Amino acid sequence: IFFSRRCMVLPDFLVVALGATAGAVLRQHINEVAAARGLGPWHIAGINIVGSGILGVVAAHSSISHKQRLLVGVGFCGALTTFSTFSVDVIKFLDAGSVGAALSYV
Repeated sequence: IFFSRRCMVLPDFLVVALGATAGAVLRQHINEVAAARGLGPWHIAGINIVGSGILGVVAAHSSISHKQRLLVGVGFCGALTTFSTFSVDVIKFLDAGSVGAALSYV
């Protein structure tokens, strides 16, 4: 994982903020692309799966520093993934009477 030595001197909250900014921007871009292509909410599940995978890699490697964990794990993955959006999408499926879609989404 690329990580600048300059980030090592930043306070933890700024390291998290930098990661969260990147994660939120990527998430919004994916949302816009999915909406433009009419993909529905399925991209949210994909985002959550990819983000969880990244977080798993970060958690599994002991060579990753505390600041890197904050940047990528807490900041980037925290902003990229969200259980609340996933939950809202399940509710939308159920409200539309698409029980099968809701169950497969979960």
